Amino acid sequence: MKKALYSTSALVAAGALALVASDASAQAKKISMSVGGYFNTFAGFSQQESSFENDTATAGLEVGYDAFNVVNDSEVYFKGSTKLDNGVGVSVTVQLETDQSNGSDIDESYATLTGGFGSILLGSTKGSTIKKHVGAPAVGGLALTTLDHHNWIIRPSAVGGATFSTGTTAGASDAMKVVYLSPKIAGGIELGASYTPSSTNSDAMPATGGDSGTESQMWDAVVKYSGKMGGSSVNANVGYGETQGTAANSTQFIRTGVNMTAGGATIGFSYKDISNQATGIEGTANSDEQTSYNIGIKYAAGGYTVGLAYGHSELPLASSTQGDDELDKYILGIERGLGAGVTLTGQLAYVDYSDETTNDSNNNNGWALVGGVKVAF
Repeated sequence: MKKALYSTSALVAAGALALVASDASAQAKKISMSVGGYFNTFAGFSQQESSFENDTATAGLEVGYDAFNVVNDSEVYFKGSTKLDNGVGVSVTVQLETDQSNGSDIDESYATLTGGFGSILLGSTKGSTIKKHVGAPAVGGLALTTLDHHNWIIRPSAVGGATFSTGTTAGASDAMKVVYLSPKIAGGIELGASYTPSSTNSDAMPATGGDSGTESQMWDAVVKYSGKMGGSSVNANVGYGETQGTAANSTQFIRTGVNMTAGGATIGFSYKDISNQATGIEGTANSDEQTSYNIGIKYAAGGYTVGLAYGHSELPLASSTQGDDELDKYILGIERGLGAGVTLTGQLAYVDYSDETTNDSNNNNGWALVGGVKVAF
C-alpha cells in the first residue's frame, strides 16, 4: 500500500511541476465552464412472480406491486478546460445528479492534468479499472450491469444486497482519489492505476489504522488494448485491485473484458471475481466473495441498433445458510437514433432473483417491457 502511495504522490508532484513551469500569462484568463449532460426517462410494464407477492412470511402483510412504473435517470455536467503555454491541459469536471432516485447531489468532481505523460485525475471520481472498462454490449435503454431493472422487477431483500447486480466493473467508485491514465504506448496498450486513501468520500483525514480505524484504502491497476485484428476492431482489458481495511472488509478482485466490432456487429464478454484476503472469511456469512459475467451482441444499421445480452452474478454463502444468492438477466433491446442527441429505446427483459433458501418471499422473477427516450445535451 505504501508503494502505491509513493507512486501516486510522485505522479501528483510531476503534474504540479508541469504547472509551475507554465508562464503566468497563460494563467491570466480564467477557465470558462460549459454545461452538458443527459436526461433519460423510461416507462414500462412488468409482472412479478405471483408466489413472491403472496408470501411475505407474515400473514396479512402481503404486498401487491403495480404493473406500471416511470423512472428518470439524469445528470448535469459542468466542464471547463484550458491549455497552458507549456502544453499541459487543465480541466475541471463537476457532475450533478438531478433525478428522484439520487436527489440533487454531486456525483463526481475532479480536476484533470493532461499532456505527453498521459492524464492525472485528482478528486472524487472512478478508479482506473472503471475508466478503462471493456464489457459486453447491451441495447434498449436499461443497462444490463446496473440496478435499472430493480425498478420494475423487485429484488427480494434476502437476495444479495441493495447494490447486488450483474455488473463486472470493480474498483473504487466515486470517492476521493488519485488516478493515472497513460497515453497509448507500443501496440495500442494503455495503462492505468488509482489510489483511494479512504472509502469515505470526504475531505477528512482517513481513519484506516490503529485499533479502531474503520475506513478502507483501495488501489487498482489496469492494462487495456485497442487495435485491429484483420478487419475487426478489438478492445480488451485486465484489471486487478485490493481493498485494505478490517479483516471482513479486505478484498481483492480481478476483472477482464473483451469486445470485437466488425461492420455493424459488436460482440463482447466480461468477467469479475471478488474474494476476501483474510483467512477464515470466505465460506462464512461475512464473505464478500462474488462472481459476475456478461455476454452480449448488438448490430447497428440504418439508424437502428438491436441487441441481445445475458448477465449472471452469484454470492456464495451470502448468509449462514448453505447455498448461493444468484441473479440472472436476459435482455432484448432496440434503439433508434433521431439526431440532435435524441434516442428512442425499447427493451424486453427477464430477471430472476434466487435466494439460497426456497421461501417464496425470498425468490422472485418476472418480465418487463420498457420504452423510453434518451437525450444527451
